[in-house]
Amino acid sequence: MEISHDVDSPGQYAFSSLPSTFKSMGADLFKRNSPRLATRRLRARMQSRRSISHLDPHNTFDWLMEAVEWRGLSSDFYFMTGLGETAFDSNYRIDSAPIRNLMTRIQERGHAVGLHPSYRALDDDALFKREVQAFRESSNADASVLESLGCRMHYLRWNGPETWVLMEQLGITHDATLGYADVAGFRCGTCFRYQAFSTVERRPLRIEVRPLIVMECTVIDPCYMNLGSGEAAFNVMKTLKSTCEKVGGVFSLLWHNSRLVERDERSLFLSILDTNA
Repeated sequence: MEISHDVDSPGQYAFSSLPSTFKSMGADLFKRNSPRLATRRLRARMQSRRSISHLDPHNTFDWLMEAVEWRGLSSDFYFMTGLGETAFDSNYRIDSAPIRNLMTRIQERGHAVGLHPSYRALDDDALFKREVQAFRESSNADASVLESLGCRMHYLRWNGPETWVLMEQLGITHDATLGYADVAGFRCGTCFRYQAFSTVERRPLRIEVRPLIVMECTVIDPCYMNLGSGEAAFNVMKTLKSTCEKVGGVFSLLWHNSRLVERDERSLFLSILDTNA
């Protein structure tokens, strides 16, 4: 198995501005009638100056790493550097203390970090370059990680072979983007890693392609396969994992940290980790 996590939202409350926090607290009090939620929101925001508060719902990192490590596996975490380029992008700074400390902890536990370019980076070479540079300068990744820098495009946006050619120019060594957002399965026609190739320049590229087989929201969410997080979703994921195992390939599973909040999704995640062909 190859397990990865796109860190679109490392904290639901931790990186909100104070005006936004107070506005949301007002909605907690007067619309949702939940003083408890308002208090938790404020405490999580104030406790996240150096590290993301344990009160923040999206801070599932320790639970996630423990679950993966207990099964003798490791994860790749892809972090964003494009701060608020569009409404689809992140609201955290990669050079902030909570993120730097989180990335350090991830690597100390034997997991990997990589780059998750912003939504517009696909169509803006200059922006893509700035984000790669920001990652290299601001992250706590050690030298070996920066020499072997992995990438997954936000929303799985990809143009071939232009995206790979640009990645090669920027020193990115592997791409984990290629999967369909709307249906799980074999976009690349394989579950084996392979070397990228430019059909325009007619040459192999110094990029290793790591096909993405399953993204959790593809199977679960109403806008895609709409199978929920119960038995139907499990059966689809299990079948794809079994297919990969039968040919000795790699079952690549993407699960966002911000989705591992509800008990049913945690249970589904663990079930897929544990199931055999």
